[in-house]
Amino acid sequence: MFADVDEARPILNRIGLGGISGGQAVEILDRTRYAALAVYPAASGRNVQAVAWGKYPSAGAGFFFTFSKDWKKRKSTTGKSYWYSDQDGLSVALNAGQAFVAMGVNPDPFAALPGKAGPEGFTQFRQGAALTLWLENPAAPLDRFLNDLNIPLQIPAEQLLIGLYPVLSAESDSASYEARLRIKTPSPSQARALVILFSMARLASGAADTERGGAALLPILFAYPPVQDGQFLNIRTAPMDSDEIALLFDLFSVYSTQN
Repeated sequence: MFADVDEARPILNRIGLGGISGGQAVEILDRTRYAALAVYPAASGRNVQAVAWGKYPSAGAGFFFTFSKDWKKRKSTTGKSYWYSDQDGLSVALNAGQAFVAMGVNPDPFAALPGKAGPEGFTQFRQGAALTLWLENPAAPLDRFLNDLNIPLQIPAEQLLIGLYPVLSAESDSASYEARLRIKTPSPSQARALVILFSMARLASGAADTERGGAALLPILFAYPPVQDGQFLNIRTAPMDSDEIALLFDLFSVYSTQN
């Protein structure tokens, strides 16, 4: 996930920063301009690794960590030092311009773990977005999410790209965002079939009971017809406020953590 923190601030304020308390989260976000985060499979022994760019009080943080019994200084495999909390499974390293964070079983925040290159076209997809992310092999959580919305589809998704783009509105002073979803399928014929299925689901959503829970997102998710682009399916939503985006994150994260 990549975030332009200033643009995405209403979203980040709403979804929170894991177990970090409110005051600490506000201070971190105030000091951060951009952030990148990766989430790893449980078998890797690491949950999250992140790097952020901003202005950080490295000297003050060192003083805090030194006199806190919950944090111990450790040496990275790269030779650099970092602070580790066994209680939280959290490692942190700061300098004046960057912060490095890792969560898991004794993680090294500087370790160069195996990763993946961004999907084809992802750099262009990120242009103008407040927050972007992609998921590898998202078919199972995507299916569970749709099924909970009473849309019984099986999506042969190889990748899922999500972008949140700021929307200017003369009707409201609150921040709103348009989401764009780009789903990669194994072939153009499967993407074409999904366009037909999503179009049918879009028509059915107009008659659905959308008073409660995730179903309230149906008119937003199906505001525009889906569009095929080769082996990709592109979906554009209606503008959402930070509360609606937080609900979307909460729902999808639940289905992403299920076996």
